[in-house]
Amino acid sequence: MRTIVTGQKERVGKWTAEHIGCGSDWRDYEAMGVEKDGELIAGVVFDDYVENTRCAMHCAGVGKNWLSKEFLFVLFDYAFRQLGCKVVVLTVDSENTDSVKFISHLGFEEKCRIEGGSPAGDLIIFTMRRVNCHWLKRKTKELQHG
Repeated sequence: MRTIVTGQKERVGKWTAEHIGCGSDWRDYEAMGVEKDGELIAGVVFDDYVENTRCAMHCAGVGKNWLSKEFLFVLFDYAFRQLGCKVVVLTVDSENTDSVKFISHLGFEEKCRIEGGSPAGDLIIFTMRRVNCHWLKRKTKELQHG
């Protein structure tokens, strides 16, 4: 059974950083994850928060079954309703075509490409505005929070 993990930002933040290949010295952040059988299989870090304006989202997951509609609701509810953000910003390396496709499928829109902004290609900046987020309309079903 998968469980949504909250209240363990150091653990989830470190795991996420390791899986996206960046340092784990997040500042002023929050993190949520998904675990299965006590092991993290996904992590999402929110940082770069500007009050009532925006935050950045960084995501990592192992395998194909880490994401659920319930977890998406929890993530976007946190960003848009609890933090009061109007927009969530996410960056993806252009060579990571699976992530680009996945992010677009979730409803993020490409806003900008920074040529040479990643080690092997461009850095793509995606955004999702609160008014366009259909995940907020979803109801959670039997969520377990750990």
